[in-house]
Amino acid sequence: LPFDDDNCMVLYRKITRGKYENPQWLTPGSILLLNQMMQVDPKRRLTVRQLLGHPWVMKDYNSPVEWYSQQPLDHIDEDCITEMAVNMKRSRESTTALVKEWRYDETTATYLLLLTKKQRGKPVRLRPEPAFCEDSPL
Repeated sequence: LPFDDDNCMVLYRKITRGKYENPQWLTPGSILLLNQMMQVDPKRRLTVRQLLGHPWVMKDYNSPVEWYSQQPLDHIDEDCITEMAVNMKRSRESTTALVKEWRYDETTATYLLLLTKKQRGKPVRLRPEPAFCEDSPL
């Protein structure tokens, strides 16, 4: 694993700061690719499309790897869009348009995670419901 530490708080800090050690046996090209994939800032992180066209991945191939989403891209779930729109403080229409771009960024990730929750029968919520302690007054 790229992040390792016996202390959970130190491990968490390493993850949030993107601090990890590259094994000595990795090639320079694979280290560059790993560093681009492990960017903490999602706006600077390598996209799936960039990954599939990366020189290290493309070695010995003439064209980028073709891939297909496991989720059907032709149907957008309204419950997921509504939850995202409320959370993002956007209209449902603009949220739908953003999701339909399928940029595989934080917006796509959020949508697909919500869709997975719904398919598992869990509430389509971005924030968990507040828990009430039995001893606390209502």
